Amino acid sequence: MVYVRSSLLVLIVSLWLKASLASTGAARSNTAQRVSALTTSRADEFVGPFVSWANLKRDYGAVGDGKSDDTLPLQRALDALKQPHKPKVLYLPAGTYRITQGLTMSSTINVSILGEDPATTIILWDGPAGGTMLYCNGVSYSRFGRITWDGVGKALTSVDHGWDGKVQYANTDGEHADEIFKDVGFGIRGGSHGYMDAECAVLRCHFERCSKAGISIENFNALDWFVWYSTFQDCHFGVTNTYGAGNFHVYESLFQHSTEADVAMGNCEYFSMRHNTSIGSKAFFQGGWNGCAGLVTLQGNTVLDPTSSTAIQVGNLGPFLFVDNVIRSHAPQSKDGPVVRLNVAATTLAVGNTFTVANAIEMANPKPGEQVLSIDNKVVAPAAIKTVIPQLPAPPPNLQRRVFEVAGGADGTAIQDAIDAAAKLRGQQPVVHLPAGEYKIAKTLVIPANTGVQLVGDGFETQLEWAGKTAAPAAATVLRLAGPSRAVLRELSITGAGQAAGVVVENCDQPGARVFMEQGNAQGGPGSGLLADGLDNADVSLHDFYHSGCKEVGVKAVGGLGMAAGRNVSGHVVIFGGASSNNTVSYDVVNGGRILAEDIWYEGAPPRFIHFTPASSGTFTLNGATTATGRLGPDAPVTDPNFAAIETDDFRGNLTLLNVIVGTNIVVGGEGQKTNVFSMVHGNEGYFSNHSPQAHAVLYGSTKYTPGGGAMTTPNVGQADPDFILKMLAQLRHERPRPLANLKGGITDVRIFRVNVSNCLTDFHLQAK
Repeated sequence: MVYVRSSLLVLIVSLWLKASLASTGAARSNTAQRVSALTTSRADEFVGPFVSWANLKRDYGAVGDGKSDDTLPLQRALDALKQPHKPKVLYLPAGTYRITQGLTMSSTINVSILGEDPATTIILWDGPAGGTMLYCNGVSYSRFGRITWDGVGKALTSVDHGWDGKVQYANTDGEHADEIFKDVGFGIRGGSHGYMDAECAVLRCHFERCSKAGISIENFNALDWFVWYSTFQDCHFGVTNTYGAGNFHVYESLFQHSTEADVAMGNCEYFSMRHNTSIGSKAFFQGGWNGCAGLVTLQGNTVLDPTSSTAIQVGNLGPFLFVDNVIRSHAPQSKDGPVVRLNVAATTLAVGNTFTVANAIEMANPKPGEQVLSIDNKVVAPAAIKTVIPQLPAPPPNLQRRVFEVAGGADGTAIQDAIDAAAKLRGQQPVVHLPAGEYKIAKTLVIPANTGVQLVGDGFETQLEWAGKTAAPAAATVLRLAGPSRAVLRELSITGAGQAAGVVVENCDQPGARVFMEQGNAQGGPGSGLLADGLDNADVSLHDFYHSGCKEVGVKAVGGLGMAAGRNVSGHVVIFGGASSNNTVSYDVVNGGRILAEDIWYEGAPPRFIHFTPASSGTFTLNGATTATGRLGPDAPVTDPNFAAIETDDFRGNLTLLNVIVGTNIVVGGEGQKTNVFSMVHGNEGYFSNHSPQAHAVLYGSTKYTPGGGAMTTPNVGQADPDFILKMLAQLRHERPRPLANLKGGITDVRIFRVNVSNCLTDFHLQAK
């Protein structure tokens, strides 16, 4: 049965981000105006350069005057990064570095290339038309930042990540942050040579006049590209895979005047676009017409005045989750719609959207009796939706903090001495800097409470290695953040040798407390990758979080007394994008714990992805994922009912699965008196089974593979009225990334940027006490 709720309301839309009114002319501002329009915040900062970094002018003779040819100095500097005992960070002082041929990097790992500021640090193309400014072949676990790449209308590509499958190091775990890509064909390409190029975060970047695409993902293994707080101005496509294949996710970004579409997809995978703003583009989302299952989530986007009457086209078979979007149609185009054009109605769930035309959703090939499941969608007058431009974070400023240098390879005592000296500058955010090298830690390092010490490495080549001996191994810890902590960790690796916990954050559950991670990485070890232990209040926000090889569980949330009692407390664990592999199980909630996981690629040999047992209770939502689990044996068919990637056994709580590619089966078991399951997914024949006599378990709007390729819709299972669906969507709709802001004193404000913790008893342990 299809339930429809609709109403005619007048709504004034106020974007959650602070915004300033801008005219169409202002929207077409040049790069300098665009950068200056970004909001300047001291919630985060740039730290460096440090004495251990290479300097392009000082060490390699670059001039940077915009006239001299700096190609050779730049190439020598890039080549040196991969040499033993050479700096792992290359710093570009302010200047315009003219290059006359393409730069290359190959077989390089754990390095950084950072400019002083993108407004003043420019690489300028003066080579032949159609050239590539920087080609990266096997550049892994590395980052690029604070540089403008100016193609002057001649270069085809600014930065091309194209592993050829022959050299070392498949491109993975990369970052582009605070960069400008202008007047090129492609800003960033990923996977251009047909291999890998996965897991890359694009943060606070600006793409201007990219005649083909700002970001182009181009092969089937170019996956898990996460685009945050970026702007796309006058590009053909903003983000796309139509020049190849792969997947990506776009969050909190701004698109203006895209000539074809802000976002476009060709091949089918799972894709998510969340809380973006589009102004004056031809279309917001363009998905080609094909017969595969493309799992698309459009959540919380604001689309203003698309120049085509069809702002959104989803041409595949779905599932399509369309939640809380606002679309103001351009007045001359249409008074009646459609705004959204779909291939299939039965696999579409539209909830809480706002339109300015009636009949906003149309089927390309309608079937008799088939309708979109529409709940609480609205039609308003165009004038009710105001034009606002979100103020996105600008490149973090360099606040010139006092730096305490530690000698490369020093012991733990030297590091602790530096931490203690820095801690005396309470509230001044001093930096303890560890150059690339191995640091043997025989005794737990402690950052005192409320001191704001920043522990900063030179990337993953800065390695803290546990070397301690203790009669009580369970009590051993490499790094302890005494709470309430204001510590910041950046650019380093920690390993516990299987004998110690990695990072322990104590006393972190005050009201308003936050633990924030950007590209945290939990790898291996006998326990959990991340354990939120007894938290009721803390906001644990994990952006682009990687968690793999965990013997107990990837991420586990154990509720405090408030959650266990079912009280309305604010705490949660939210994963906004990430990747995972080879965990025994990937997630668990206990004592009313809460986890929302979005946009997660999982693959691995273990046969389980989730197993919620009678000891599990709470709320778990997974929206946007692949779960490519292993098999019980080499001959076990994926349809074996005992072979479940996702299983509940008398679970007490809500399990919501939205746009998940299920590698094997979903099995609901146990008595299930307090079990609620809502699934909108894709998988193999007969992949959903409910063996529980009392569980409320629903499969809705889902698809399955067909022999020989392609997909088709699959029958719904169970009954779901609008109230049940809204309850099961509540966690997804409630959570949204919070921009970093300085929190009041006396509460936890921990920030962790690109820290890899491996082989620890627990990699990240967040403790209430």
